[in-house]
Amino acid sequence: LIDSTSLHLAGIGSQWARFSAELCGANAHVIYDADLARPVYPAISAANVNDITAAQQMPTTPEATYAFDLGYYDYAWWAKLDAAGCRIVTRFKCNTPLHEARNLPLQAESGVLSDRIGFLPARQAGSRRNPMQQAVREVVVMTETGEHLRVLSNDLDAPAKEIADLYKRRW
Repeated sequence: LIDSTSLHLAGIGSQWARFSAELCGANAHVIYDADLARPVYPAISAANVNDITAAQQMPTTPEATYAFDLGYYDYAWWAKLDAAGCRIVTRFKCNTPLHEARNLPLQAESGVLSDRIGFLPARQAGSRRNPMQQAVREVVVMTETGEHLRVLSNDLDAPAKEIADLYKRRW
């Protein structure tokens, strides 16, 4: 599981963490092995550094499962993880289309509202080619607050509930 936590402090801190005259802050980026129940890789960045910048510098463990949130939304990084045989489980932006999607059957009482396999857009912003060309999966569940949550994975075989539970486990 990969996550970042921001710490914002008023008036104290090192210059590297300062992002205004009054405030400074830092993000702690952690790869946490849920099975070992401990962090296995920590990194710290200034609060004004995007989460994906830190993630791109983290080591990649082949065949590991990476569960992360929207701060790590980067098709090139996902393609790198996919090429290493890693399983990806993340939030799927609500405005990102899933092309050529085909519905998969739902398991009764799983809590899964939708399960589809399709493709991310072929182009990114600025007409750049999307490096994540492999099929992906979208699992839609409802949160306790009633929000529909789109979960993306490159795991096309696991039960949809397992993918949704992996994302929920990251919290």
